[in-house]
Amino acid sequence: TFIDLNRSFALIPEGQELNEDYYDLSISFGLSKIKKWSDLLQLRRVVILAEAGAGKTEEILAITKRLRDDGKKAFFFRLEHLSSNFEASFEIGDYAEFKEWLTSNEYGWFFLDSVDEAKLSGPHQFEAAIRNFGVKLGDSKQRTHIFITGRISEWQAQSDLSFIKEHLPFREELKVRTEKQREDNFDVVKGTSKNATPQGSTGERIPIKPSVFSLCPLDHDQIRIFSKACGIHDIDAFLWAIERAEANIFSRRPLDLIDLINYWKQYGKIANRAELIKSSIVTKLEETDPYRASALPLTVEEASIGVEKLASAVTLQRKDRIFVPEHNPDPSLKCTSVDVQAVLTNWDIPPIRALLQRPIFDKAIYGTVRFHHRCVHEYLTANWLHRLLLQGKSRRAIEALFFKERYGQTVLVPSMRPILAWLLVFDDRIRKKTADIAPEVFIQGGDPSSLPTDVRKNMLKKFCDIYADQKFTDLSFDLSEVRRFAHRDLGETINQLLEDYSGHEEIRGLLLRIVWQGGIEACSEKALSFALDDRNDIYTRICAIRAIETAGSSDQKSKLVTTLIGKQNFKNEKLIGELIAAFVPDKLCTRDVLTLIQRIEKSERSDGWIRHPLKEFCQHKCPEPDLTEWIYGLLSLLKQPPVIEHSYFEVSQQHSWLLPFAILTVERLIRIKHPKALDDSVLEIISLAQRAHHFGDYHSQKHALAELVPKWPELNHALFWFDVALAHRRREKKVGKQLTYWWQVGAAFNHFW
Repeated sequence: TFIDLNRSFALIPEGQELNEDYYDLSISFGLSKIKKWSDLLQLRRVVILAEAGAGKTEEILAITKRLRDDGKKAFFFRLEHLSSNFEASFEIGDYAEFKEWLTSNEYGWFFLDSVDEAKLSGPHQFEAAIRNFGVKLGDSKQRTHIFITGRISEWQAQSDLSFIKEHLPFREELKVRTEKQREDNFDVVKGTSKNATPQGSTGERIPIKPSVFSLCPLDHDQIRIFSKACGIHDIDAFLWAIERAEANIFSRRPLDLIDLINYWKQYGKIANRAELIKSSIVTKLEETDPYRASALPLTVEEASIGVEKLASAVTLQRKDRIFVPEHNPDPSLKCTSVDVQAVLTNWDIPPIRALLQRPIFDKAIYGTVRFHHRCVHEYLTANWLHRLLLQGKSRRAIEALFFKERYGQTVLVPSMRPILAWLLVFDDRIRKKTADIAPEVFIQGGDPSSLPTDVRKNMLKKFCDIYADQKFTDLSFDLSEVRRFAHRDLGETINQLLEDYSGHEEIRGLLLRIVWQGGIEACSEKALSFALDDRNDIYTRICAIRAIETAGSSDQKSKLVTTLIGKQNFKNEKLIGELIAAFVPDKLCTRDVLTLIQRIEKSERSDGWIRHPLKEFCQHKCPEPDLTEWIYGLLSLLKQPPVIEHSYFEVSQQHSWLLPFAILTVERLIRIKHPKALDDSVLEIISLAQRAHHFGDYHSQKHALAELVPKWPELNHALFWFDVALAHRRREKKVGKQLTYWWQVGAAFNHFW
């Protein structure tokens, strides 16, 4: 059954390397805007590239059916059948329907899946299929929207794109602006015209290039929807288990996510990192398509040896791309890619092609592939080196890849640290040598959870001992690394280390983060004492508060919250934000939140630190029965003198920063059609939001009130008359004149009604 996830697509610029890191960063920083099916369906020639298991076939099958349900002419073909038997190649729709469409004037949507399947039958099957399809369309090509899918490993950007453009052409009408239209558009910019004049036509048509898109990985909301549809009942527990096990990288495409879901259903947990990677590798090296398996036979054992060798080549040559044979990429690109034939010297081209088409590899740039996840190629490299050690190869030579002598000291090769973190899991002698030189490697990579408890305890002691004499260790550990190491069997050891090194800020912080990430209950009393001690630095207290959230008992949480609220000098924005994030609504009620936020002085606020917990509180965590208490409390603070006054805008100097959160709460009231949304207090906040453009700090804050207010007639009406009354009072006070025209209200407000 198809699960509609409202998938996203990213345009691939010519020559642009596109991987998950690029996708995440480009979207986060606004460098690339995602597109949806509604956008793509407006285009005439589209190529959709995706890795195996990403769900591209299911997507275009579903969109074909949806278009047909909407009364449009839509057809689905398998590309590999188009070259030989056109009449029998329809998977959705049929030849009779196609002939009927040819004689009509209707637009048609055609979905051709998939380039790599067509090329399996022979190097020229794709070209034959496209050529035959173009002939069948004849003069109707201008009425078509054509979508072609494929895997990146089989997509040849220049030749395939040129071939599609030649045999499935679409000519777009060239449009120009007249001088009058340029003036109209200039007026629009100045705000003096509401509508731009349409561009004029020259009558000339120019050919367009097909647009190439990547099917984006699943985001958090899509993972949640997919998991629920697949029968996961406790979604939050499942998603937390994925995050804790660092399995996020195995949940970005449906094929991977199904593996995680099945494992969860069978065992009620997510495996540790090493088990997940090992299982994922085996799964990705199996060819599930019988047709592909028979066309390009390759056993899992053979594939395992192949990928280990390629991973080692990628690591040691420091080249993250692998050149796909029989492609003709840019010479400079070929020089920066691993030559697979030079690595797999006794392999023929067909098994090499079969290996590079396995979903363990991902799209990189045209003519090359890369390992789907960096941690996978690091794990495979360590596996290969361990295999060599077991075969009796030179230990000295292998250890020399990691350890070097510098000025009489043994140091680590920085680039090999990620591989070392995996190899020490497999090899006792390398593990001992690493512990003596750089015990932090045990935390920073690999999977320490798969190591014996005594090894992890001794490593932690050794780490503290080595770095105790350094005030600043110059080391950093991200949360995923700390989480990977943290386990409840370390409780007794951590308590003793917190006692021994309580005066060392960095060691203390690391130990409390381990307690937090591991939910180590045995250390909760120690964490509570650090959280309550005003003499500790802010970072230590934040880590301690988070540790109480995950490891503390109910009584300890209550004691923490009650004690801190009772301290009148407790007004640090960061610590207050931590309390709100951790203990609302179970231990911290709405009245408590109001008490805490009014203590924060504007001069003390660091922009953004408290924004996220307060935003979460307004949108989700504040209990619905408390919403009116919260909104009345916020309004009271927003009106507290002295006030900032600018035109019709008046707001408290100290608490003006709370206005965006009041607006978020009002949005929530309107969305649920709360009866109190029509109260004067709520209308006053909406009115403030309308006038906030007079006050620079809030002009850029985005909200949906302008969209929500007109959709609720009663609210729209109430807000208008509230603004009329307000404008009347202000006009009479300022200029001594009465309000006579409705537009005088609109002139004073950037109104939403």
